[in-house]
Amino acid sequence: MKRRTFLAFVVFILPASGLYAQQIAGNWQAELKTGSQEYRLFLQVAQGKDNGWRAMLLNIGKGREAIPVRLTAVQNDLKLQIDAIKAVYEGKVSDGGAAIDGT
Repeated sequence: MKRRTFLAFVVFILPASGLYAQQIAGNWQAELKTGSQEYRLFLQVAQGKDNGWRAMLLNIGKGREAIPVRLTAVQNDLKLQIDAIKAVYEGKVSDGGAAIDGT
């Protein structure tokens, strides 16, 4: 797959249900802007083994397979590593757990 340079990787994520920073498991929707293109994404997060996290990313409307995501969460800080597209997203969960904002 071609390596892409993301000019702007702005994501505003809203949870499908009320979640707190410590409880990020659930379904999240996001909007990804890369230059002139916009993508609607769906992130599924579940508690994994050993108190870690499992996450899968889906591109809404593209009908492609789910992409595995490595997720690290420390307090309100999140880091998503998406190896399939060579991208990293780092963000903070809002105080109420209603949104994640980052780059």
